[in-house]
Amino acid sequence: MDGERRWRAARQLQWDQVPCIVRPEWEAAAIIVESLLGQRSLTKGAKVYLALPLLDEYKKSAETRRLSNLKKGIKTLEKPWNSPTPHSVRHREDGRTSEQAAERLGCSPRLVEQAVRVRKYFESAEKFEFQDGSTKTLKEHFEPLMFDPESPIGLGEVLKGIGYFVDPEGNPKQHAPPERNSDLHYFQSGWESFAKHCARFTKLTITERTHALEVVSGGVRAWPDDVLETMAETAKAELRRRQKNK
Repeated sequence: MDGERRWRAARQLQWDQVPCIVRPEWEAAAIIVESLLGQRSLTKGAKVYLALPLLDEYKKSAETRRLSNLKKGIKTLEKPWNSPTPHSVRHREDGRTSEQAAERLGCSPRLVEQAVRVRKYFESAEKFEFQDGSTKTLKEHFEPLMFDPESPIGLGEVLKGIGYFVDPEGNPKQHAPPERNSDLHYFQSGWESFAKHCARFTKLTITERTHALEVVSGGVRAWPDDVLETMAETAKAELRRRQKNK
């Protein structure tokens, strides 16, 4: 249930025996969740996301532990609690569920609610086309980005990205082409033209490339914050994809 790194270290040292503590089965969920929350390599959002499927068992384990301590006359600060569900989060039927879970997981109620929403959206088997040309489910696309070892994205960013593809109820959005002569039409046309011209970059001389990059850098400074943030995230993801394919 816990101590995997110590077990691996013992194997590397070729130890025949290691000290172990046998714990009752009902403590498993509590031990796993509490061990997960101690992982330094994960963001808080990732920890809450991974802990959610275990919350019901964690609740039972914590309650059994609480009652066991009370029977033994041991004082405990643990209180009974309910684990949040997508239904309770969406309709706010139980304002305490997210707060109680957040208190146990050491995070904000908002983070718990975001994790619940992300997991609900990830249940969909619907596939979408992404900017890199791939066709994947929301989970297949966003989950690896949440656990990227170098620059993981938070649950808020995941929900923002999901919001482009589905509405709050999880229904796919229909993205109609922009009307001709509209601001969006000219923006899209200009961007597509820029992407085509980028293909010419490889044909430039070293001197020409230096000048071209200066032109691009000057244009970037004029980009709105939203465009700059989106392009920065997309560029990082594309660079990671290319490095993995090398």
